[in-house]
Amino acid sequence: MPIHAPHPLARPSAGIRSTARTPLQAGCLLGALGAALPGSVCAADGDSAALPEVTVTAPQDQGYLRDGTGLTRLPGPLRDIPQSITVVPQQIIEEQGATTLREALRNVSGISFNGGEGGNSGDNINLRGFTARNDLFLDGVRDSGSYTRDIFNIEAVEVLKGPSSMVFGRGTTGGAINQTSKRPWLESAHTVGASLGTLDLRRLTVDFNEPLTSTAAFRLNGMWQQSGATPEDVQFDRYGIAPSLTLGLGTDTEVNFSYFRQKEDNVPYYGVPYRNFKPVDVDKKNFYGLADDDFENTTVDIASITVDHRFNDSLSFRNSTRYARYDRSLAPTAPRIAGNPPDGTPYELISVNRSRPYRDGTDTTLANQTDITAKFTTGSFEHKLVGGVEIGRETTTTTRYQVTGAPQTNLAHPDPDTPAPLMRVVGTSSYTDASANTFGVYAIDEIALTPEWKVVGGLRWDRFAASSLAETYTPATGTRLTRDDRKRTDTMTSGRIGVIWQPSPTQSYYAAFGTSFNPTAETLTISSNNAGLDPEENHNFEIGAKLDFLDGALSVRTALFRTEKINARTLDPDQLNVNVLDGRWVTDGIELDVIGRITPQWSVFAGLAFMDPEITESNNPAEVGKRPANAPRHTLSVWTTYDLGGGWEIGGGVQGAGKRYGSNTNTNYVPGYTRWDAEVAYKQPDFDVRLNVVNLTDTQWYEAVYTGHAIPGTGRAATLSVDYRF
Repeated sequence: MPIHAPHPLARPSAGIRSTARTPLQAGCLLGALGAALPGSVCAADGDSAALPEVTVTAPQDQGYLRDGTGLTRLPGPLRDIPQSITVVPQQIIEEQGATTLREALRNVSGISFNGGEGGNSGDNINLRGFTARNDLFLDGVRDSGSYTRDIFNIEAVEVLKGPSSMVFGRGTTGGAINQTSKRPWLESAHTVGASLGTLDLRRLTVDFNEPLTSTAAFRLNGMWQQSGATPEDVQFDRYGIAPSLTLGLGTDTEVNFSYFRQKEDNVPYYGVPYRNFKPVDVDKKNFYGLADDDFENTTVDIASITVDHRFNDSLSFRNSTRYARYDRSLAPTAPRIAGNPPDGTPYELISVNRSRPYRDGTDTTLANQTDITAKFTTGSFEHKLVGGVEIGRETTTTTRYQVTGAPQTNLAHPDPDTPAPLMRVVGTSSYTDASANTFGVYAIDEIALTPEWKVVGGLRWDRFAASSLAETYTPATGTRLTRDDRKRTDTMTSGRIGVIWQPSPTQSYYAAFGTSFNPTAETLTISSNNAGLDPEENHNFEIGAKLDFLDGALSVRTALFRTEKINARTLDPDQLNVNVLDGRWVTDGIELDVIGRITPQWSVFAGLAFMDPEITESNNPAEVGKRPANAPRHTLSVWTTYDLGGGWEIGGGVQGAGKRYGSNTNTNYVPGYTRWDAEVAYKQPDFDVRLNVVNLTDTQWYEAVYTGHAIPGTGRAATLSVDYRF
């Protein structure tokens, strides 16, 4: 029996060798199936079979390059996947001093960020001109909570562009974002990190990995952070802990137990209002909230069990079970200019209303995914078939409150310490209790027709059944005004077909077509204006190339694509406040990624996207021909480092995006921007010292955009970090 490669997430270091003789449980998980396959090591009668010695060897240093994803549903190298995929590795995250998912995603072209919507919070992302708020995944399982994702326990961030319902189920119009967690491996390794910076940044991290036996290891990642923002009253405090235990490392059966907890206690920042359709030009330190009253509290708990079993070199199995709970309570200030001051009115004479979208609620997810990968031949064709089943239940409850008496403030000189003796919570204004049951089954087959030609095809069938109870109240008396109890079940088939031509080991060209769907109750709630609608359908046409240069050290990837929502929801011209599926959104674009080493000392991670997003059909004439909200025409990200020798490293980069609108009618907008960053590091075997400076030129830029406000990005800031390994 051939020696197996280590688990893709095991990350053994060079020189580490683990050998073990372990009995394989022949009946394990699919013993009968294993016994029926040629070459299986499972005994048909259920007896165990002894395995030969298993050697865990170290992978070569790939630098910025990653040759695959952490998804069993997409096995094999990236060159064999007919889709544009960008993997942000941990090395980039460390070099940039990134601490959140949003900061890591700035390295990916085609991505932009939305501001807090009403009472929503956390990561709110657009991809290729379409919202990806509900398209975030952790180790392949949907991670739907509203929170700011710290990446202290993340090994890599994978962005799969274009509709991917065949892999992930509902959503993924512009693509999907998967976070790959850190996992134990068979080496004793310990890292303690500390960071100090401007904006009152203080951060501590730990990463302890310890083998328990020759086939088991435990890993603990932890994080604590306090930080501010350019407005001094804004505060972001959080901590996180993530223990994990893996049994059977280096054997044919691995079982991983993991738990993740993150708590946030923030004074949130909803930015600045618009005036004459653009953000007001005020001091960067202006904060229109109430420092003693605004808050954002979240608690995230995620527990997972994953079983990986390899029957033989041709058949493997994975089962993942997860329970996640997301608790949140949020009372921010959304600034809105009071009245309609005439043009030319000095800012000192303009008042700002403090809107108070106060809410709290809980989301839960219980999911189980089973994937089976089989390799076989039919005639002269080689197959790599992946099939699976996904079942899950999601719930959400949200209570919204009416707040009155919030004092106004001045546009030019807001006072975050304004006394608010009349401000109070009047009572509950609405309550929502919703749930959904999901079931999906899929199969993807990669067929090697010849050494140069491959075909990838897949189908997935989903059933999504949701129920939603929505009630409104008179806040002062608690009298219920309306009760809306609705149910909706949708079934949908998604697919992908791709053709790959690989004339040499360094060239891969592809053409692909894929689909996805967005059900009415995608975010679980069902409203009266769209309760009777079928899912929106999305198509993606893409041709691309993945080329390797400099003996594989440098990868160049490019894609030309069209992503279209063929039946977007739009207002019914014959019924007030009712939607119909008569709209159409289209994004045409081209992307280019350059990733790897230009020389042994010089590394680069660069991405560029030019897009033409457009609402081509809508029953609202003000939207026709306009760009969808928060869809820039271009995005740019370049990060590069150079090894000077003697442990010294310098690096820097640029990030930018074009003009973005806050709504589909293209009224309020934020201008495009270019931001420059830099780093210098001194790296030794036992420690690293790094200085990062973001926004070197102190450019005024806008991180996120929303209908009624825009959120300015960080001004010039510096962070000094030390990582000590022992």
